[in-house]
Amino acid sequence: MKIIRTDHKIEDKFRCLLSYMEDALLFDIETTGFSPATAMIYLIGTARPRDPETLTVTQYFAEDMTDEEEILRAFLKEAGQYRKFISFNGDAFDIPFIQKRSMQYSLSFEPEESIDLYRDSRLISPVFPMKSRKLKSIEQFFGIFREDEFSGGDLIKVWKDYTLTGDPEKEHTVLLHNEEDVADMFPVLSILELKKLQEPAVTVERLVPEGAGACTFEGRSGIRTPVGFTLSSKNAVFRFSEDEIMGTIRAEKGTKRYFFGNPKAYRVLLSEEKVIPAALVVSLPKNAVRKARLADCYAEKTGYFCLLPKGMQMDGLRPYRDSFESTVSYIELNPANVSRETLAAYAALLIKGILRCG
Repeated sequence: MKIIRTDHKIEDKFRCLLSYMEDALLFDIETTGFSPATAMIYLIGTARPRDPETLTVTQYFAEDMTDEEEILRAFLKEAGQYRKFISFNGDAFDIPFIQKRSMQYSLSFEPEESIDLYRDSRLISPVFPMKSRKLKSIEQFFGIFREDEFSGGDLIKVWKDYTLTGDPEKEHTVLLHNEEDVADMFPVLSILELKKLQEPAVTVERLVPEGAGACTFEGRSGIRTPVGFTLSSKNAVFRFSEDEIMGTIRAEKGTKRYFFGNPKAYRVLLSEEKVIPAALVVSLPKNAVRKARLADCYAEKTGYFCLLPKGMQMDGLRPYRDSFESTVSYIELNPANVSRETLAAYAALLIKGILRCG
């Protein structure tokens, strides 16, 4: 077994992520196949900040097929110092693979807490414009470009050839892939910061009405992002940069209906097709009214209306619809004439809805 350590500079824009590394270890494994029943682990890489400017990568490298137990013991000794383990697709692959291979040597690996950046990236998929959720694609989104051009599958043969020849070039190829996998996981921790958008804390600092029920605003997003990105819905666009947000929101002018339910308390006055409280029909002929249905129980309002994300409501504001059958809801809101607090709450709701629908 070989143990290799390398240092990587932490870029200034990623230093805000150091808080996520408290009592945590980044890790990644390389295996000779997908099934721990028939394959082995030949390389485990870990990474930890040594100081605010330096990330230290440690690699436990099997020089032949007899070294698996030794690299597992070395890794587990280091892992015993940490409570949290951060990986990319580790919940589905790395952790169960380590656990099953460890059992072969009467060892165990039971992380107290696992953070899977692949799983978390899927929760905020609308943030990422690319189709692929592979680590290399996520890295490129954050402006990280690596030397390594191989996949983990490509390297199985490279490592096996190395065990036969001892070729230092093949060793370098295998180590570089794993080193970049685990080192680049640190800036990819940005995913955890972006995850805060699931419960966004938007504040509006400057509001510019545009007329006709529209406005542009500037404010704070409640997150820090190392790279700018855009989120959009049918009536809004939000642009994020560092901790800033700029948004444009548009309303629809028209007449909508608020359906208030409880048809038993109402009757329909046939001469006007209008709902009235049941208590008022005592003196009217029976053929002058009929029982109310849910679709009859509404009040109309004309004004500016903003879309609500599907299945969501805004506290303190009534939901309106075009008709009883419609599944699209609105709130009465004119973005060009609204308080900063209300606009911030609505923007936060839209962002939450965009992520949920994605």
